[in-house]
Amino acid sequence: MMKLHRVSLHDPAVLQNMILTQLDDLTGGLELLESGLSSESGPLCLAIDQDRCFVLLISTLHEDDAILVRALGQIGWLNRHRSLLVRLFSKCGAESSQSPRVVLIAPGFSSVFQEAVALTGLDIELYQYRVLGFEHQQTLLLDPVGVPRRRAGPPAVPVLVIPPDPSSRIVLTDAERNFFEGAFPKSLPA
Repeated sequence: MMKLHRVSLHDPAVLQNMILTQLDDLTGGLELLESGLSSESGPLCLAIDQDRCFVLLISTLHEDDAILVRALGQIGWLNRHRSLLVRLFSKCGAESSQSPRVVLIAPGFSSVFQEAVALTGLDIELYQYRVLGFEHQQTLLLDPVGVPRRRAGPPAVPVLVIPPDPSSRIVLTDAERNFFEGAFPKSLPA
C-alpha cells in the first residue's frame, strides 16, 4: 500500500516550475509573462492578473525573512522600469495604472514577518507551500496566509493642539538672522 508523504525540495527551480504550473491556485487569475527577467534583487518572475496589472511571484525553499527585502527591491526595480515593461508586454494587455502586487511563497511565515508585511502597506499576498508525494508524483499545495491589516483610525493617544501664544515671539540676534537668512528667508519673523 502506497502512502502519501511530505517531500522536501532542494532546488529553487523545481519549486518555481511547480508554482508556474499552478498559477490558477493563486488569486487574481494570473498569466505568466516572464520567468527569467533579471533585476538587481535576483531573478524576476512576472505575471499579470485579470485586471492586467503586474504581479511579482517570489518563492523560497526555506522560511526566510530576507524574501521581503528581495520583494521590496524587485518592486523598486519594476516601478523604475514600469513604462518599458508595459511597452514590452503590451500585446498581453499589461498596464501600469495600479501598483504591482506581490505574491510571496514559502514553507512558512513568522508572525513578525506577517506584521512587517502589514506595515509596508503594499499589496503583498503570502502563500505557504507543501509538497506531497504519492507513488512517483509530487503535488504542490498552496495555502493563503492571512496577513493582519493595519487598522486606520484615530491615534491611540489624543493629540492636543496648542494655539500659538502671541506673546511668545522668537527674537533673533543679527548673527542668527544672517545664518538662517540663506536657507529660510521667507520663514523668518519680522
